[in-house]
Amino acid sequence: MVLPVIGGIAMKHASFLMVFVGVILAGLGLSRSAQAMAVAADFPDFNSPACGDITQIRPMTANERALLVKARCFVLKVIGPRAPSQEIVWSNFYHAKSGKSCHGLTRFGYNRETSNVFLFDSFPRSEKGLVGFLQLGSTTLHEFHHYWTNSRDDNTPNDPKNIYDDPALDGMLAAISQRLPGEPACTISGDSSIIKNRAQEIACECGIKFWSSDPL
Repeated sequence: MVLPVIGGIAMKHASFLMVFVGVILAGLGLSRSAQAMAVAADFPDFNSPACGDITQIRPMTANERALLVKARCFVLKVIGPRAPSQEIVWSNFYHAKSGKSCHGLTRFGYNRETSNVFLFDSFPRSEKGLVGFLQLGSTTLHEFHHYWTNSRDDNTPNDPKNIYDDPALDGMLAAISQRLPGEPACTISGDSSIIKNRAQEIACECGIKFWSSDPL
């Protein structure tokens, strides 16, 4: 989902304060997690007509970043080469809660540096089951398509729903139905499993341990 330019001066001011606070905390020798908490506290809640009250805004953790990289990889490979690979800008990417049923939101500022992307999806509890990675990857690519191209949710060919969301679901279903000959194995971090279909093969290529129910 997209929200047009909002409170440009306030957004620019908030961006300056976040950088300033980060520099001060780094000088005090605080950890990156402590810096992230302080920066998040400086980002105020706001209201979006499309997604309601946006609250509990915080930067992504290192573990969440790793999961998002895998999810982005998975969706791009499931769709195939026709999908643009939008770059993730971690400094402008936040997890948050929305007051309505939204997956993500792009909030435009005066320029790209003052624009931000918000993810509302929950992170999977384990890497077993690929639907969570499909959703995370689709939402991330969808919102960063807005971020980089100023696209809109308008059901045109440039609507990221038609570029990522729908093709990802179709590609996932096709990959699941594509059985692989023999019994190829996937090995990640010394742990192995048999690959049964193309979807699992793609997951393995992206470093997703699709058979593991270990908590993340």
